Amino acid sequence: MRIICSLTTIPSRLPRLEKTIDSLLDQTVLPDKIYIHIPIVYNFRFAGTKVNQDIINLFLERYANYKDIVVFHTVAKDQGPGTKLLGFFNTPEWGDAATKDTDDFVLVIDDDVKYPNTFIQTYINNILLNGVGAKKVYTFQNYDIKNLDERDKIYVGMCVAGFCINVKFLRDFPGFFEKVGKYDFVLYHDELYMSYYAGKLQGLEIENISNGSSYTVIENTYVDALNQIRGAYKRETITPHILEVFDRYYPHVLAGGSTKSGSAKRSFKMF
Repeated sequence: MRIICSLTTIPSRLPRLEKTIDSLLDQTVLPDKIYIHIPIVYNFRFAGTKVNQDIINLFLERYANYKDIVVFHTVAKDQGPGTKLLGFFNTPEWGDAATKDTDDFVLVIDDDVKYPNTFIQTYINNILLNGVGAKKVYTFQNYDIKNLDERDKIYVGMCVAGFCINVKFLRDFPGFFEKVGKYDFVLYHDELYMSYYAGKLQGLEIENISNGSSYTVIENTYVDALNQIRGAYKRETITPHILEVFDRYYPHVLAGGSTKSGSAKRSFKMF
């Protein structure tokens, strides 16, 4: 079993990224890999922007002793904050997991906090307690939202607090994202579409394992944060539209599980 941390960052946060990486290297048990997925060009929120290669080079020097763990991974496409998971599908580890059961776990995290030094160990303890094949997603923080007609709930695991999933449950994710990722507003709420996929389509329980432990906010927490966005792409505004996208492609899921003909269907409105 391996724990593979997977995250992305943006140009404005990159200079302070070491605080997050250092916290992952200060663990009682080190992760097997830490992938930082870097788009060649940022074209989602920061059109035409590139990261400063000089800063990347400084990071490579800083983590030279951890070069087998810390990987600055270049990806061709900026897919918004969800690049933290989507970048993983272009790694050698995914190449292994896509065709055979490896019992690797991807721990999707954010770039704007420090993690407690027992963070990785807590995940490992719970994975072993439940068994590596358990139908669970592990997180340090979650919440629930209700769908448009109140007939169901979606439990959301927060990536800032870790979203840990066995890679074998991700095999259908690229096809799922190909559908829902067509709508730009969906890309603004990565933890929602990840949790919908895991909880509703894969039937996984999203379990909070924090036991009171939490992350620590740092300077990056307040830099170009998604929760600061206002206007048309404000989270409260886009959430019901995202649920409508889910309902369009998977109507039986958000209709209480019914697949009978004549089931009530909601109209889909483009955002």
